[in-house]
Amino acid sequence: MEVAFDVPHHWEIQVDGDNPKLSNPTAVADVLATMVEIGHRMTREELCEAMEDKGRKRAESVVADVLAQLMRFGVCDNKQNKNPKGYGLAGE
Repeated sequence: MEVAFDVPHHWEIQVDGDNPKLSNPTAVADVLATMVEIGHRMTREELCEAMEDKGRKRAESVVADVLAQLMRFGVCDNKQNKNPKGYGLAGE
């Protein structure tokens, strides 16, 4: 399965290697879709609850792995000094 989406211009994708790959692309798509739909920062627990509410139930360990990958790629970050605090899309 291939998941494609337009990357907003303010995202600076950072990759290591010539052919980077995300593991579990459907989980990545679920996490990104939920983050975009919710539109504000969330803790991992809040994100998991929002995903379940939207019918995208994933184990918290899977969500944690996806968030770590997205942070490595520069797609999201985890800011504790923002209100609300937590994970959000880069540049927001």
